[in-house]
Amino acid sequence: MLSCSSGEGTTGGGGSGGQPGCWDVASECPGTPPYTGAHCDVSDTCSYPASPYEFSCIAGRWGANCVGAGGGSSCVPPLGESCAEPSSTPIAGAALEIANGDPASDFVPLADGAPIDVIWGGQGLPMVSFRVRVSGQGAPDCALLSHKLSIGGHAGAEYKLPLRLHCGESLIVYSILPLDQACANPPVSNEVTLELGALGSKQTFNLTWTDAACPKGGGFG
Repeated sequence: MLSCSSGEGTTGGGGSGGQPGCWDVASECPGTPPYTGAHCDVSDTCSYPASPYEFSCIAGRWGANCVGAGGGSSCVPPLGESCAEPSSTPIAGAALEIANGDPASDFVPLADGAPIDVIWGGQGLPMVSFRVRVSGQGAPDCALLSHKLSIGGHAGAEYKLPLRLHCGESLIVYSILPLDQACANPPVSNEVTLELGALGSKQTFNLTWTDAACPKGGGFG
């Protein structure tokens, strides 16, 4: 559960980490909480008064461990690595791909029907994690990304996120699955749809939640 730990990406390189200049490497605790999976070379554990997480650099990547609700916050990760002044201007040849949510692995695009896991946030929210790759002429390092999940015929809310891109690749993005709607109208479908939009491109991904089920007790927070 992410309420206890969101330490993905703690086992090594992969992704675009080998491209010089694509990724900043933190050499000390940053002034604001780092994002899970970002590159680092820090021996200290980093904590922040307003954050419920404690951050450690393991095998060159930031991992986050929930130690309690600080500043009134709960242990819910941000939906994606944010940035300032996101671009929504269409670019030539824009295309979107997704990969699994482990930033320590190579970015391998998910095909239609690919299996996914649903993870539970600190407030009981069911979420799907993934990474985004944007290709096209002059892709910026900060893009406005829209994302929405559906399960069966039940569509969730659309979220808009100023997403940081590293040579076109993002770190982990989380999207909320509208399982409350699906569980109110059983049986629960294993067909999950992810709709993405950025920089003039829109893409729909059909995924499979093989273990589709409602939470025990039927609660959602």
